[in-house]
Amino acid sequence: MLQQLYFERLPQAEALRYLEQFIRVIRAGGNLSDALSENLTELEGRLQEGKRAFRQATGASQSGRMEELEAERDGLVSGLGKICDGHRMDPDAACKLGAQKLHDNLRLYGGAGTIIRMTVKAETTTINSFLRDWREKPGLAAAVAALGLQRWADHLQTVNTEYDTLSIARGQERASQELQVDYSVKDKLTEARPLYEEVATHLNAGRAAAKRLRQDDRPWLNAIGAANAITEEYSALLAARATQAEKAKAAEAASGTPGTDTPQA
Repeated sequence: MLQQLYFERLPQAEALRYLEQFIRVIRAGGNLSDALSENLTELEGRLQEGKRAFRQATGASQSGRMEELEAERDGLVSGLGKICDGHRMDPDAACKLGAQKLHDNLRLYGGAGTIIRMTVKAETTTINSFLRDWREKPGLAAAVAALGLQRWADHLQTVNTEYDTLSIARGQERASQELQVDYSVKDKLTEARPLYEEVATHLNAGRAAAKRLRQDDRPWLNAIGAANAITEEYSALLAARATQAEKAKAAEAASGTPGTDTPQA
């Protein structure tokens, strides 16, 4: 069974490198099926576009700050989604009702999990839209106040506005470059996800079919094993970083140092 990786959690350079290695080791097993080969070609196309976007992005002066803002706004949207979801069980009736209203409003846009997986342009627009709802619709504004989320909403608006401003500036800077693309690495990683999952489906199904038909399934097993070895390497890297982050958080809590989870006004 092919193991899959949530490669979106990796830094963009590492995510692109993982996909490159993943494709290479599977191709090394030969043409196992036309469908798999076509699928790999599509995935490789998204990879090459992602690499092109990465080269262009890292050459723009705004890129470093934009990556920080992108990660920060994803964290804020995810955090707001979790808070609203959790308070739907709040013993306080007003808080419970407010949380349900905000949760339902986020669901109109797909929910927090969907929003942070959108393309960067779509995410910017969606954040502006639901924050406008929270400001201008009395019931939602009251819910924000009841849950004490105004500073979260204000900070998210600030981060999103700065991201949009830098995005426009980067677009103007790109206009003077020879190589111009109107998409980001995140966009291409988002597009790569279903293709990556389709590769997994082809490999697992191909191996199962070979076994069922009493054919030689070793080529399939070899390709799956090679891909799993790459995936396990990056999974271990993510796990190690998560452990380090937990240790740092525990040490911070023990020392009484204020954390950074709650946005500052």
